[in-house]
Amino acid sequence: MAYYEQLRRGLGLELLAAVEHATRLIQEFPEAWPLHPASGHRKVVLPRFPFALYCLETADVIWINAVAHAKRAPYYWRDRTVSPPT
Repeated sequence: MAYYEQLRRGLGLELLAAVEHATRLIQEFPEAWPLHPASGHRKVVLPRFPFALYCLETADVIWINAVAHAKRAPYYWRDRTVSPPT
């Protein structure tokens, strides 16, 4: 967010708003995005910004594991993830 705010005042806040909007969509429609069979994650791509949210759904919670940059190596964040609370 800070990086985008340095590029243009207000752009970091627009990124934050895009992440919050995607989070609300995930809450409302958790099965709207394709399920990656190997990892069980769903990938939600942000419009306008090169980021995607990766989430896991359990019986009790939808867990966002990463807000990841789409131009980096695929799944570079996977080793840093934690399991959803049980």
